[in-house]
Amino acid sequence: MYPYASGAPMYGAVQGYQGTPKPYADRKTLDDQQRNPRKIFVGNLPSATTEKTLTVYFSQYGALEDCVVVIDKRTGQSRGFGFIVFQSEQSVDQVMNQPQHKIDGATVGLRNVRVFESVGS
Repeated sequence: MYPYASGAPMYGAVQGYQGTPKPYADRKTLDDQQRNPRKIFVGNLPSATTEKTLTVYFSQYGALEDCVVVIDKRTGQSRGFGFIVFQSEQSVDQVMNQPQHKIDGATVGLRNVRVFESVGS
């Protein structure tokens, strides 16, 4: 049977998707999201960590422009990571120079968000 015939499952389709996709022009491009030298990836977050918790913790290093804890849309639970955007690169340097960061009892991992150019580009 042809895989897309009537009644056959469409593999790769998102089951139960009910949202409306954003128009392409409204989406941030990968370059916009990754070229910000003031953006930090925060990993190994406990499930109880909220955006408020991250904001309070990282505000000691400088003013924040944005703070996001990534949430699983299906379960509504934290996916265990987030992003911080500072208003200055000096704040990023201060954070990254600290050997260890503990949030809600867990040692979190931090990484600068960087763009890697492919060879031949």
